[in-house]
Amino acid sequence: MASASTVVDAVGEPIPTSSVLMASSKHIATKCREANMAYLNCKKKDANPEKCLNKGQDVTRCVFDLLKGLHQSCSKEMDAYAGCMYYNTNEFDLCRKEQQEFEKVCPWKEYESCVICCGISFPFIELPDTCLCWSCSSQTMALVLR
Repeated sequence: MASASTVVDAVGEPIPTSSVLMASSKHIATKCREANMAYLNCKKKDANPEKCLNKGQDVTRCVFDLLKGLHQSCSKEMDAYAGCMYYNTNEFDLCRKEQQEFEKVCPWKEYESCVICCGISFPFIELPDTCLCWSCSSQTMALVLR
């Protein structure tokens, strides 16, 4: 069994822990943008959870595929960044060096920025009459409506 700071399982697949997801959040927000938009639009149109299961599975598949790709392309830097995030309870400010190394080897494409949070500009997803933005407190990030 993997330890809490390990970012891959016994067969080398990335484990989507909070630190791995936080470290990969910019990549997820850009790469899985369309799948997330489709899911959010589905949820907005129909509150019945069954109606959007396939859209939710698309988001999950996108994130898992992205994590596998990141781990294959820049495993050392991803492991270091996610490990730092784990050790420092997901505090971005305490892992800037590891973040820079990770983003240098595995850059991400920013669509548009919505909010600057913790010194980072985060992308947003446009929905009719709504903007879902990344916002952060001292230890967490959450989607908020603005």
